[in-house]
Parts: sequence; structure tokens; C-alpha cells
Amino acid sequence: MNHLLLFCFCFIFLCYFQEFHYVFLIYLGFLLKYSYKNLYSFLINTLLSSLVLALSINLSAYVVDKNTEFLDRMKYQPDYVQGIEKLTILRIRTSYVLLENNEKIRIVANRGFFKDDKIIEGSIITAFVLMKKENHHYPFTLSNRISYRVVSIDIIDIKNDGLIQKLRLYIRQNLDKLGEGSEYIKGIVFGFEDYSFFEKKQLIEAGIYHFFVASGSNIILCMNIFYFFFHFIFSIFKLRNLKLFSYICSCFLTFLYCLIVGFDPPLLRAFIFAIFVNLFVIYQVRNTLFYSLLMVSLIWVFFIFFDFYSTLSLSFKLSFLSFLGVIYIGNVIRNFLYRNLNQKDLLSTIVTFVLDNLVVNLSVMIFILPIFLEYFGVFYLNGIFSNVVIAFFIPMIFLFTLVYLIFLPLQFIVLYAFDFFVMIIQYFTYWEPLKLELKLESRFYEFIAILYYVVLCIAGNIFEFLKIKK
Repeated sequence: MNHLLLFCFCFIFLCYFQEFHYVFLIYLGFLLKYSYKNLYSFLINTLLSSLVLALSINLSAYVVDKNTEFLDRMKYQPDYVQGIEKLTILRIRTSYVLLENNEKIRIVANRGFFKDDKIIEGSIITAFVLMKKENHHYPFTLSNRISYRVVSIDIIDIKNDGLIQKLRLYIRQNLDKLGEGSEYIKGIVFGFEDYSFFEKKQLIEAGIYHFFVASGSNIILCMNIFYFFFHFIFSIFKLRNLKLFSYICSCFLTFLYCLIVGFDPPLLRAFIFAIFVNLFVIYQVRNTLFYSLLMVSLIWVFFIFFDFYSTLSLSFKLSFLSFLGVIYIGNVIRNFLYRNLNQKDLLSTIVTFVLDNLVVNLSVMIFILPIFLEYFGVFYLNGIFSNVVIAFFIPMIFLFTLVYLIFLPLQFIVLYAFDFFVMIIQYFTYWEPLKLELKLESRFYEFIAILYYVVLCIAGNIFEFLKIKK
């Protein structure tokens, strides 16, 4: 198991920094540091470690060579392309739309070209398009393997024939009936970005924008809702293996939710992470940090082989750090908050449900803070308070939305809850942004980040030590 983790670390590092492959030869020197029962065990461990390093170097060279094919192919593509294309809508965001044609060539377009309400993720459109070759020096372009950018487009036909597309249309049309502020509900629950660029800027400055996109917190929240629901239903019938059956049913329904939202790489990562997070929590796995590192590393290796360019995006890196934050910091906060809760009664179950989602958001915010400052140079202090408030209400809004979509006649009941929640969001967005700006050279960012995580580790270990001593 330790050698598998070593392979993952070596392989991941070498895929991005292949020129530094000699660094891992230092590991062989550390073998002398450990005491072995006999010479045989020492030789076996040395041989295994050497094989791990050799395998890492060769596989990483293969992956890097294989993924240069995309850039090499783009050199020979024409600068401009025009004609009638059949395009699939892969992703819709506030400022852009990502499309793919029948030849699996990805194209990006300005959101302003797509104003028809029938155009949703998964729609197939027929259009006359003029495109120009995109610049591949930007991480966004490369991570999404975008080949062309739309200059002009004339849409001829829109099709939403699939069951998932019809469900998306049903959700969008019924949530639009909620009136003003419905874009916030659609963003929180299903990740639909129907708000303007100005509204997005307000959410960012309020420190709560991450709640309004489909992310890992959505998946964990969705899985928690279904898990508690099935656990309650199965307990009535006194079914054996409550945890296992509740867990399986929650995973299945969460998978359906992901299909509706759109199973792009960030959501796929979040879904896999959520499966392991809930397994660790439900079955109280010991040595959680080690197994978390192993799972994170194996998933990263999987994406390197099957979708290397997606690993270059910032969202990919933040999603992995967020997962580690939930496991490491989340467990510490959870143990502190849950000491006096008896989960056998209904009130404690509800409190646990709300607190669990609050813990997830707090632990993620704490863990990614130095990385956030390094990339953006600013941290909005409004988020310290607004995150706690919004995270408290989100589980209820999420649940109310699902109930509303299933039982439409109950609209008059949940409408007041939605209005109240939208009022809270607007209250936070009207605040004057309080921000912490940090502009330093990259080497100082690295030093601050290392110091920050060292302090987190020490604090976590002190907490665990005090808990054991009690």
C-alpha cells in the first residue's frame, strides 16, 4: 500500500515536472534510515522502490508524449472554418458556452450568442458557424482542449430529445416560475448560471460565489440528504445493514442528480470524492488521512491517463485540496461539534445534518485559503460570516427545491422560504466588500503556504492529542 502511494506521488510529479526525475533518486537514500529485520527485507524494499521509480519515469514519459498530439494536430488546422455544423452543448457558463461537433472538436463561444431558453446543456443545435483558431497558451483553453472560438453563429435548429434534456427543461421552466431571484435557486441546486456578469461579480465579492455552481459541496449535500432519508425509511422497517443499503441508494440517486446537472470532469471528481468521504465517515475508517491521500492520488492518476488536460485547470487542483480539507480539518471540527449529540433521536439527526454541511464548507474555506490568495491575490473577508449563514440555509433550500419540483402544488408553501433566502443573499451582495489583498513574489507565497499548512497540521495533532488524553 505504501509503495502504491509512492508510485502515485512519483508519477503525478513527473507528469508535470519530468525534467526533475532525478529528484526521486534521493528516496533510495532514505531506505538506509529505517531498521529492517534482516538483509532480505531491506533488499526487497529497495528493489520494490527502484521498480516504482522506474515505472513512474517511463509511464510519465509515455503520458507526456501522448498528450502532445493535440497541440501538434492543431498546428496543421486551418485558421478559420465556416459552414453548417451539428453541435452539442457541453457546458453553459455566465460568460461562455462550450460546444463540440461531430468530429469531437471543441469550440468556445460567447454566452451572448445563445439567448434562446430552449438551449441547455446537452442540447443539439444545427447552425451556420464562422470560427477562428483559439490561442492555446491559456490554461483555460488548454485544460478544456478548445480548438476554435466562434466569431459568428446563426442557429437553424435546436433539439432536446433525450430524457435528461427534458428533465433539465422541466426543472428550468418550473424554477423560473418562482420569479425574481430564481436564478440564485437554480445556481445553488443545479449549477445553472443564469445570472448576469454583474450579479456574478457581486457574489464573488460577497465571498459566496462557490455556492452557486455545481461542485463537491452539492454532491456531498445531495448524498447526505438521500442517505438520511433512506436511513430513516429503512429504520422504520427495521432493515438489516441500514448503513450499507442507505449508502447504496444515496449513491444511485446522487448519480442521477449528476446526470441532470451535467457530468463534466469537475463533477465526476466530486462524485468520486463524495463516495469515499461518506464511506470514511459512515464506517469511521481509521487512518483516514492516509487512505484519503491514496484515493486522491489514484483518482488523479486516472484523470492523467484519460483526460490529462483537465488536470491543468485551477478548478481541478482546488477540488483535490477541498477534498483533503473535508477529510483533515472536517474531521477535527466534526469531533468537536458532535461530542454531545445523540443521533438516535430525530432532533439530533436534523442538527447533525445541518452541522455536517456547515463543517464541509468551513473546512474547505480554511484549507484552500493560501492557494486562493496565491492565484487571485485577494480574499474577501465578507465570506467569513456570509459563508456560515448561507451554508446553514442551503440544506433546507436544497430540500425545499426537490420537494417543490416533485410536488408542484406545494409551491405556495416553499415560496416564502425562497423569498426569505433570496433576501439574505441580496443583503450580503449589497455589503461593501471587505477584502484582504496579498501581492508578493511567488517564492514568498510558497513559504507562506508551507507555514500555513504546517500550523494546520500541528493544530490538528494537538487536538487529537488532547482528545486521546481525555
